[in-house]
Amino acid sequence: MLKKSLLNIAIAAAALSLTACLDSGSSNEPEAKPITLGAVVQTVAADYSSSQVAQIDYDKDLDSYELTDGYMVKDKSDYTVASHLDSIFHIGRNSIDTVDFYNKDDLTTNLLGVSTNLAVEQSSGNPYTFIALNKDKGYVIRYGADKILVVDPTPTSANDFVLNTIDLSAYTVEGSEQASPNAADAVIADGKLFVVMQRMHIEGWTWTPNTAYIAVIDTETDMEIETNADTTDAFKGIPLSGVNPLGGSLDVFGDYVYVAERSSYSSTDLSESKIEKVHVKNYQVSEVIAADKIVNNQAPIKQAVIVSATKGYFYVSAGWPEVSSIYEFNPKNGQIVNADVTSTALNGEGIGYMAVDGKNQLWISVSSSDNPGIDIVDTSDNSLVTNRLTTELNPARIAFIEELSAE
Repeated sequence: MLKKSLLNIAIAAAALSLTACLDSGSSNEPEAKPITLGAVVQTVAADYSSSQVAQIDYDKDLDSYELTDGYMVKDKSDYTVASHLDSIFHIGRNSIDTVDFYNKDDLTTNLLGVSTNLAVEQSSGNPYTFIALNKDKGYVIRYGADKILVVDPTPTSANDFVLNTIDLSAYTVEGSEQASPNAADAVIADGKLFVVMQRMHIEGWTWTPNTAYIAVIDTETDMEIETNADTTDAFKGIPLSGVNPLGGSLDVFGDYVYVAERSSYSSTDLSESKIEKVHVKNYQVSEVIAADKIVNNQAPIKQAVIVSATKGYFYVSAGWPEVSSIYEFNPKNGQIVNADVTSTALNGEGIGYMAVDGKNQLWISVSSSDNPGIDIVDTSDNSLVTNRLTTELNPARIAFIEELSAE
């Protein structure tokens, strides 16, 4: 049940809001930056038997946060969330293969549900994330298929959803049972879509990562760009030295796309787990830090987020249930500034996701047996902005609700 009721709005009005909330980003308009109004958070039961979504609202007059739990309750756990401005995309992943559209003003009304599988596809496309470029175009990144879906983020019917596809089949590892390059995440930077692929060789219960690649797509033409990052290979994309980038592994700041790589699931070699950065114009790759170079660390890097040219955060996790630790670091040189920033390792807690809002605050999904929830950290001094916003289930992906405000 919902802990707090919201004023319902008519479906027709919500549908209009869904269309209006995605700005086209015309070059004639003043430059705008996102202002964070709150967030939605995907939460998952500890035994993976169910899931639901929590909404966090920010009251700027009181400078306070309020969490409402219990939306989009499911008896399956493989769901995630994405957003663009005040539009919410609830994504059913492996063997669910759906996107449901919501508006932030009424998370009880499903405006439209669509399939993320093409008619000719027999197996699950397994959508990992949904990225909106503007009100007219977005991309669904699918882990289990060899094509990205080019989509309409404001469809009026299911038939209007898929506009085109982008073929990534060249990156599929020969002989793998899953005919997919395992695209795990994507970001938009410099007018291009950067898509990272694990490139697993899957045979039975054995998952062997091959050289991970980033494909670069021109968002005007939806054609892959020849990066010439490696003139000796057969691919247009950018090879990485770390392996197995996970969902949520990419972040953008300035002229760089940052990628965190977990390492092989079965390997104990932490030198495979890294943070690398890719220049968005010349596509040069440089290593920022490797997990085996972190003092007293015995866990792989799972995710990194960048706050400024000289400040970022990453977390490492190990064990089951996982125990995690957040490190503050300098993205320029990889220097560690602080360890176990929020004491999750000290408290035996895990981390499911991190994100940075429009105020440069760090939001952290904390898994805990007795106190799961969202911590919000002031990145100027690593202090908590508010007490933990508790959730019923363990929190995972965070997606911000935003509006654009001219500078």
